[in-house]
Amino acid sequence: MSNYWGSLQNTSPFTHYSSAFETSAADNLNIATRLKQAIALEEFELWYQPIIDLSDGSVNGAEALIRWPQSDGSYIAPDKFIKIAEQSLLITKITQWVMSIVKDDIQLFNQSNLSLCVHLNLSVKDLQSPHLVDSINSIFSQWDWTNHALMLEVTESAMMTDVTRVKTTMAQIANTGLAFSIDDFGTGYSSLALLRDLPVNQIKIDRSFVSNILKSEDDLAIVKSTIYLAKNLGCNIVAEGVEDAQTGQLLKSLGCDHAQGYYYSKPLKIESFIEFAKSHRTVTQ
Repeated sequence: MSNYWGSLQNTSPFTHYSSAFETSAADNLNIATRLKQAIALEEFELWYQPIIDLSDGSVNGAEALIRWPQSDGSYIAPDKFIKIAEQSLLITKITQWVMSIVKDDIQLFNQSNLSLCVHLNLSVKDLQSPHLVDSINSIFSQWDWTNHALMLEVTESAMMTDVTRVKTTMAQIANTGLAFSIDDFGTGYSSLALLRDLPVNQIKIDRSFVSNILKSEDDLAIVKSTIYLAKNLGCNIVAEGVEDAQTGQLLKSLGCDHAQGYYYSKPLKIESFIEFAKSHRTVTQ
């Protein structure tokens, strides 16, 4: 932990040395080195968190979430290794792996008579890669999407990194029939013009606004405004981070289309997800 010399405004460029710096750097280097092997050996798992249709409580879709199991039964947190992967081109290789697994898993959904929208997360590096469109085409171009849809989730901050390139990339992907969702909406700095100009089909309201709508008038106003905006832009909307029944009911009354969160289900391995989806075909919230 660093302490700053100088004025109370912490304007000095000097810091105390801390051994924590070395430990953190060493841990990150170790993970980065191991990531290359994990990618080569496909050590990851893909879990799915249900996305609930608030109109009837059924499972509308699922967000694919990567997990990295360790030999001792533990898992390295995605927030930790994804950030490291994003510092190099390793993240694009991970994304390609995720897409290929999703393609295989959709066959299992078909066998279980499940019609779902599967959500994949794209990073900043993915959107900047000149190979993204080709990768998507090579994996999904011959796929039968009759009973399924694929939603690519991008954050506001990712869209703002290189607006011109992102517009071109998203347009090319949209032409293949895939859809886009803005993830963590409200936490970034995108302009309304981007929402107007980009091929966006869905908005996901960040959990930081959803979790307190029962207590905070400000958060409730933001959620209401976002739902209104989404509807008028022709987008459907997902509320993230729903932790209780009251929040889910309020979102439904506000006209929110879908919800996701631990109240409904944590991320599940595919076998458990399929069982969950089967049991929630006609459940009414």
